[in-house]
Amino acid sequence: MAIEIPGKVIGIFNATADLSALQFTFVSLTTLGGITGTTVVTAGRILGILQNTPTSNQAAEVMYDGVSKLVAATTAIVVGDYVGSTAGGRAVTSASGTSGYKAARVLQAALTTGLLTVQVFPPQQVTI
Repeated sequence: MAIEIPGKVIGIFNATADLSALQFTFVSLTTLGGITGTTVVTAGRILGILQNTPTSNQAAEVMYDGVSKLVAATTAIVVGDYVGSTAGGRAVTSASGTSGYKAARVLQAALTTGLLTVQVFPPQQVTI
């Protein structure tokens, strides 16, 4: 079962669209200062993990440091993996020997493509 230990959460930005179906996925900051679902695969534009279910123009709570739940994109994610984002904001790991931007490390794997427990940190380039 995935757990959370709330850390640093930003709650001052508004959702630019209905994000109610994207709870516990990676999100990005738009150029106009709003929150949107991430569309950039494993890029440094990840802001953090969406903690609530805002609709358009509601405050989006985004954890950028702490322990959070995160939706997995695949069952191939294991404890210790550094993860970045799919185009849909779900967790994905890179193949060994590749580098890319990662924003979390898996503390507890999901049994299926469900919820992981991850340590969230500001996006950084990691070679695994």
